[in-house]
Amino acid sequence: MNPLRSLALASILLCSLATLAAPAPKEKFHLYLLVGQSNMAGRAPVEQQDKTPDPRVFALDQNGQWVPAVEPLHFDKPKIAGVGPGLAFGKAMAEADANVTIGLIPCAVGGSPLASWQPKAVDEATGTTPYDTAIARARLAMKDGTLEGILWHQGESDSTEKLAPKYGNNLEQTLGRLRDELGNPRACIVVGELGKFFRDKNPWAERVNTEIRYFGRRFDRTASVSADGLVDKGDQTHFDGPSVRELGRRYAAAMLKMGALPAPQIVRVWPDGLPDGKPLDKPEDEHFAHVSHVSDPTLSVYLPPRDKANGTAVVICPGGGYSILAIEKEGDCVARWLNDLGVAGIVLKSRLKDYKQPSPVLDAQQAIRLVRENASAWGIDPNRVGIMGFSAGGHLAAATSNAEPIALEAASYRKYNAIDCRPNFSILIYGVVPQAGDKWVKEMYTAIAITPRTPPAFLVTTKDDPIPSHLSVDYAAAMTRLNLPAEVHVYDKGGHGYGLGQSGGPVATWPEACANWLKARGFVR
Repeated sequence: MNPLRSLALASILLCSLATLAAPAPKEKFHLYLLVGQSNMAGRAPVEQQDKTPDPRVFALDQNGQWVPAVEPLHFDKPKIAGVGPGLAFGKAMAEADANVTIGLIPCAVGGSPLASWQPKAVDEATGTTPYDTAIARARLAMKDGTLEGILWHQGESDSTEKLAPKYGNNLEQTLGRLRDELGNPRACIVVGELGKFFRDKNPWAERVNTEIRYFGRRFDRTASVSADGLVDKGDQTHFDGPSVRELGRRYAAAMLKMGALPAPQIVRVWPDGLPDGKPLDKPEDEHFAHVSHVSDPTLSVYLPPRDKANGTAVVICPGGGYSILAIEKEGDCVARWLNDLGVAGIVLKSRLKDYKQPSPVLDAQQAIRLVRENASAWGIDPNRVGIMGFSAGGHLAAATSNAEPIALEAASYRKYNAIDCRPNFSILIYGVVPQAGDKWVKEMYTAIAITPRTPPAFLVTTKDDPIPSHLSVDYAAAMTRLNLPAEVHVYDKGGHGYGLGQSGGPVATWPEACANWLKARGFVR
């Protein structure tokens, strides 16, 4: 087509569609929130290709109206606004699915540190309220469409000696809160790495970038995108045009991959009512990917692809001090990792201290029984069912590995007494696993007695963990004295609550060590 005619048609399209309030039916209008600082807002020069709209990509403008998306999308600093990754992302998403229309919600603010992205916080440089404004604009957009994901690029302003060490945990809180307030705690999140050109000039940027690179280990349906090979526009801070468009396409590829992940099958542990108590008066609560006040335990069943499945299953017990469950970081994310190994990951949402012991152990024992009962349907070998736990979940996994079966008396559950409730192996990650006489034995953290029937164990701990590493070391030593197979990995640093290794470093290699252990014992090919 003649280039002049193309420009004329684009101009007509822009004018004719600018007044549309809702460009598509709500369920077909997929919304994406664009948040962060200047590299998300865009500072690359605008070229003609950036002014050409796609008929199925729209943006929420400064006045809250849907308009065909063209660069610059953002309006945080109009005098220097340029090309960011948003439009290239939107076009790639539209190209991937001809049945949907894409709605972009630009909210990035150049130069904004993470502290500006908190409720009621004012960004000093611009006098704006980035977080509150993003919430308000997203809610306005969600009247017309469905929020599918969040794109984040930020971190340059936090690349300092004071802020960089806290970046990962603070970003987790920020994006977790953002998802919760928008009413979609399972929205996909994609975060972008900082450019190497910026990391080269700032010694603390690499620390921030490491947190970004491993951020996908903190939430389910979350990923990071690499900035490898991307270059700056000459200022060692902002991506140039070709690089930022490529970054947008990388965001789209990651978002599509996250969106395609299958949802788990949910199975109630006690469908006919609790065998040892009544439901709580208070409702179950979930925020920041943490669950509390559980009185209807469930299993989230993540099955690996059939061509990968090897017949092994692991019941996963998230931690949280028996007060909450870190259900995504130490549950769903772990199940996805196990799926990559061909292992079925089954996340147990168990009861907590509202019920005292042994109710959580009873939930875990029943989880093992249910897996074995459904072994044929789920493609699982009933003799290859393990249990895994983190922190307090590590205690639950260890207790379940060593406890005698708790008899079920109710008629509807009595049949399960005939099914073995002891796992074939255990994986205990920074677990609270005290034995008799240890000061860590408390009301919920009951003493664990190693016996000749204790299944093989893989344990991970760190020397700087507030939960003392000797608990894991002593557990493994007690097994060794009985000639039982146990392998314990003690890392120098890592602290506590690091899940799959969310901040990188040596402790982030434990999943690989665990996979090797599973292979050596024949549970993984």
